[in-house]
Amino acid sequence: MAPEAGYFENMKLVQITFALMVLIFSATHSYSQPQQSVMNSSKYGLTGKMKAKPGKGNELAAILLQASKLVSTAKGLHLYIVSVDAADHDMIHVAEVWDSKTDHDNSLQLPGVKELISQAMPIMEGKPEGTILDVLGGKGLE
Repeated sequence: MAPEAGYFENMKLVQITFALMVLIFSATHSYSQPQQSVMNSSKYGLTGKMKAKPGKGNELAAILLQASKLVSTAKGLHLYIVSVDAADHDMIHVAEVWDSKTDHDNSLQLPGVKELISQAMPIMEGKPEGTILDVLGGKGLE
Protein backbone atom coordinates (compact mmCIF):
# COMPACT_ATOMS: atom_id res chain seq x y z
CA MET A 1 0.00 0.00 0.00
CA ALA A 2 1.43 3.37 -1.05
CA PRO A 3 1.68 6.26 1.46
CA GLU A 4 -1.02 8.91 1.30
CA ALA A 5 -0.39 12.06 -0.73
CA GLY A 6 1.78 14.49 1.22
CA TYR A 7 3.03 11.79 3.60
CA PHE A 8 6.73 12.46 3.00
CA GLU A 9 6.28 16.23 3.21
CA ASN A 10 4.47 15.76 6.53
CA MET A 11 7.25 13.51 7.84
CA LYS A 12 9.84 16.20 7.03
CA LEU A 13 7.76 18.72 8.98
CA VAL A 14 7.58 16.27 11.87
CA GLN A 15 11.35 15.96 11.96
CA ILE A 16 11.77 19.74 12.14
CA THR A 17 9.14 20.06 14.81
CA PHE A 18 10.71 17.55 17.13
CA ALA A 19 14.14 19.14 16.75
CA LEU A 20 12.90 22.59 17.65
CA MET A 21 10.87 21.17 20.51
CA VAL A 22 14.00 19.80 22.11
CA LEU A 23 15.81 23.08 21.53
CA ILE A 24 12.95 25.00 23.12
CA PHE A 25 12.69 22.55 25.99
CA SER A 26 16.43 22.75 26.56
CA ALA A 27 16.41 26.53 26.54
CA THR A 28 13.43 26.86 28.90
CA HIS A 29 14.19 24.17 31.49
CA SER A 30 17.02 23.48 33.85
CA TYR A 31 18.14 19.92 34.43
CA SER A 32 19.24 18.23 37.57
CA GLN A 33 22.34 16.08 37.33
CA PRO A 34 21.35 12.48 36.54
CA GLN A 35 22.44 9.77 38.94
CA GLN A 36 25.43 7.70 37.86
CA SER A 37 24.24 4.77 35.79
CA VAL A 38 25.16 1.20 36.71
CA MET A 39 26.69 0.92 33.25
CA ASN A 40 29.20 3.44 31.93
CA SER A 41 27.22 5.66 29.62
CA SER A 42 29.27 7.64 27.20
CA LYS A 43 26.63 9.85 25.59
CA TYR A 44 24.12 12.50 26.69
CA GLY A 45 20.56 12.05 25.49
CA LEU A 46 17.31 13.99 25.57
CA THR A 47 13.77 13.17 24.59
CA GLY A 48 11.00 15.69 24.64
CA LYS A 49 7.53 16.50 23.48
CA MET A 50 5.60 19.71 22.96
CA LYS A 51 2.07 20.54 21.99
CA ALA A 52 1.32 23.19 19.39
CA LYS A 53 -1.79 25.31 19.66
CA PRO A 54 -4.67 23.76 17.68
CA GLY A 55 -3.87 23.71 13.97
CA LYS A 56 -0.31 25.02 14.48
CA GLY A 57 1.50 21.66 14.42
CA ASN A 58 2.76 22.08 10.84
CA GLU A 59 4.05 25.58 11.62
CA LEU A 60 5.83 24.38 14.74
CA ALA A 61 7.21 21.39 12.83
CA ALA A 62 8.61 23.69 10.14
CA ILE A 63 10.41 25.77 12.77
CA LEU A 64 11.85 22.65 14.41
CA LEU A 65 13.11 21.31 11.09
CA GLN A 66 14.87 24.63 10.50
CA ALA A 67 16.45 24.28 13.92
CA SER A 68 17.58 20.74 13.13
CA LYS A 69 19.47 22.08 10.10
CA LEU A 70 21.16 24.74 12.25
CA VAL A 71 22.53 22.18 14.72
CA SER A 72 23.21 19.42 12.17
CA THR A 73 26.94 20.19 12.11
CA ALA A 74 27.27 21.03 15.80
CA LYS A 75 30.18 19.43 17.64
CA GLY A 76 29.18 16.21 19.40
CA LEU A 77 25.79 15.64 17.73
CA HIS A 78 25.06 12.00 16.86
CA LEU A 79 21.28 11.92 16.52
CA TYR A 80 18.54 14.51 16.17
CA ILE A 81 15.10 13.19 15.28
CA VAL A 82 11.90 15.21 14.90
CA SER A 83 8.61 13.29 14.91
CA VAL A 84 4.90 13.98 15.04
CA ASP A 85 2.38 11.95 16.98
CA ALA A 86 0.44 9.87 14.44
CA ALA A 87 -2.80 10.41 16.38
CA ASP A 88 -2.29 14.13 17.16
CA HIS A 89 -0.46 16.20 14.57
CA ASP A 90 -0.14 19.09 17.01
CA MET A 91 2.02 16.93 19.36
CA ILE A 92 5.70 16.96 18.39
CA HIS A 93 8.49 14.70 19.73
CA VAL A 94 12.27 15.17 19.61
CA ALA A 95 15.12 12.76 20.41
CA GLU A 96 18.77 13.81 20.61
CA VAL A 97 22.09 12.10 21.35
CA TRP A 98 25.23 14.17 22.03
CA ASP A 99 28.76 13.38 23.15
CA SER A 100 28.16 15.52 26.24
CA LYS A 101 25.79 17.96 27.93
CA THR A 102 28.33 20.69 27.17
CA ASP A 103 28.08 19.97 23.43
CA HIS A 104 24.30 20.13 23.68
CA ASP A 105 24.36 23.37 25.65
CA ASN A 106 26.79 24.93 23.17
CA SER A 107 24.39 24.13 20.32
CA LEU A 108 21.86 26.51 21.88
CA GLN A 109 24.33 29.36 21.25
CA LEU A 110 24.61 28.77 17.49
CA PRO A 111 23.50 31.68 15.29
CA GLY A 112 19.76 31.58 14.61
CA VAL A 113 18.78 29.07 17.29
CA LYS A 114 17.45 31.61 19.79
CA GLU A 115 15.49 33.34 17.03
CA LEU A 116 13.76 30.07 16.12
CA ILE A 117 12.95 29.44 19.76
CA SER A 118 11.32 32.87 19.98
CA GLN A 119 9.24 32.05 16.88
CA ALA A 120 8.08 28.74 18.33
CA MET A 121 7.12 29.86 21.83
CA PRO A 122 3.94 31.80 20.86
CA ILE A 123 2.47 28.84 18.94
CA MET A 124 3.08 26.30 21.70
CA GLU A 125 0.37 25.23 24.08
CA GLY A 126 2.00 25.01 27.50
CA LYS A 127 5.60 24.13 28.25
CA PRO A 128 7.53 21.31 26.62
CA GLU A 129 8.15 18.11 28.59
CA GLY A 130 11.36 16.14 28.44
CA THR A 131 13.67 13.54 29.91
CA ILE A 132 17.46 13.42 30.16
CA LEU A 133 18.98 10.05 29.30
CA ASP A 134 22.26 8.28 29.93
CA VAL A 135 22.72 6.74 26.48
CA LEU A 136 24.26 3.29 26.73
CA GLY A 137 24.65 2.54 23.02
CA GLY A 138 22.92 0.90 20.11
CA LYS A 139 22.98 0.79 16.32
CA GLY A 140 24.43 3.97 14.90
CA LEU A 141 26.21 4.95 18.11
CA GLU A 142 29.15 2.53 17.99
